Amino acid sequence: MNDQGLIGFRFREQDKLAYNRSGSAPDKLGLQILHELRSVQSWDKVEDRVRDLIAIPESRPLDESSSLAETELRRHFPDLEYKSAPKNFHQLYQPLQGSLRPYLDSKLTFMPDAGILPRQTGVQLSGERRANGEFREKLSLRIATQGSRE
Repeated sequence: MNDQGLIGFRFREQDKLAYNRSGSAPDKLGLQILHELRSVQSWDKVEDRVRDLIAIPESRPLDESSSLAETELRRHFPDLEYKSAPKNFHQLYQPLQGSLRPYLDSKLTFMPDAGILPRQTGVQLSGERRANGEFREKLSLRIATQGSRE
C-alpha cells in the first residue's frame, strides 16, 4: 500500500500543490513537513517566495522552453539521480518529492503543480503563529493523503 499525497502552499486562495508518489502518511510526511516549517526563520520571506513561485503543470513535457527550470534545478541540486531521463516536470522534480525545503530555502523558482484539489484524508495546517504571537492567515500548508495499491 502506497500513501500518495499532495504537499504545497496556499497563498491568497491559490494552491500550488506537488504530487508525492509514496510515503505521504500524516505521521511520516506530515511530521517531516511540520519539522521543516518549524525551522523557518522569516515567514515574510516564505510568503514572498510562495507568491513568486511559478507553478508548472507536472504533466507538461520537457522541451526547449523547459531549459530554465532544468538549469536552475541542476545548479542547486547537482547530485540528483534519475532512473531514466525525465520526460515531464513531475519526473524532473521527482528526486525532491516529499520536501518543501527547496522552496522554503528560496532555491527554486518553478514548482511542478498537480493542479487538483485533493479529497482530504490527512492533515491541514492553516497559517502559522509568529514569534510575537500574531497568527498569519495568508499562508497555509496543506497535506493530504490517499492510499492506493500498486
